[in-house]
Amino acid sequence: MAISPFVSLCFLNAIALPLIAILRTDVRILKVLKTIACDLLLLCAQCPKEVVEMSKILEMGRTPDEWSKRLEIRGFHLSPRTLRSRAKAHGQYFSIGSAMIITPDQMDEILLREASGQPAPVDLDRLASRRGTAK
Repeated sequence: MAISPFVSLCFLNAIALPLIAILRTDVRILKVLKTIACDLLLLCAQCPKEVVEMSKILEMGRTPDEWSKRLEIRGFHLSPRTLRSRAKAHGQYFSIGSAMIITPDQMDEILLREASGQPAPVDLDRLASRRGTAK
């Protein structure tokens, strides 16, 4: 998880520096806190000065690979390939070029539809184009 420069700076000002001042007696804690403070300052120095707002979909959405890894941590095995196919079948995804993004709301909808056994909506235009037209 990436930490924004604003959060890092807030942490530095609100927590790390006061703790350094209070805990000057313990040299080990002082060294650890100084290291954290220096790392945060370096992070802030490398980040652009203005914070760029990200689309909510891009901010919250995850790729099927990311969802698969998150589910694996919780003990559920769901391959990215299966998730892609179920997301497409239920129409619950966003795509940019060939990249697929699934938001938490869409993931909930996929899981609910799969759990209830609801069939995926049928795309009649797609079905007709596969069959071709009879002459």
